Amino acid sequence: MTEEEIKFRRAEFQAFSDKAVEASSSAIKGALIMNGGAAVAVLGFVSAQLSKGALPLGISDALMFFAWGVVLAVGSSAMAYLTHLATMFQIDAMLSRRWEKLSNWIKPITHFISIGVFLLSIAAFVAGSLSVKSSIDAESQPNQEDQSN
Repeated sequence: MTEEEIKFRRAEFQAFSDKAVEASSSAIKGALIMNGGAAVAVLGFVSAQLSKGALPLGISDALMFFAWGVVLAVGSSAMAYLTHLATMFQIDAMLSRRWEKLSNWIKPITHFISIGVFLLSIAAFVAGSLSVKSSIDAESQPNQEDQSN
């Protein structure tokens, strides 16, 4: 490869890397906003239900799922940062020919943990949403029975 081709490949890699970091950052922010917004909505729902004197069973479970989703989204952001550091460590190790084997283990491990924590944040949102649904469904069941009698 010529020097010009190497420069082009480096610029191409840097552009791709920048877009990947931007996309992952947006996804993490999305998970944080989804879970945080859902937690606020559930708190508003709980407040309204408490003013009526009734609280649907299981609604606190939904709130906890959303709270854990927020924690996991923040953890995912921290892991994304560590993945970036591991990438820099791997590049440095390749250039200096030191710690190559270690860096080849650390980078993928941090990457997979980061992805896993992010997916757990999304799973917490889904679990919280299903918990809210089942709480509302359970609350509406007795009302339907009362109306049929």
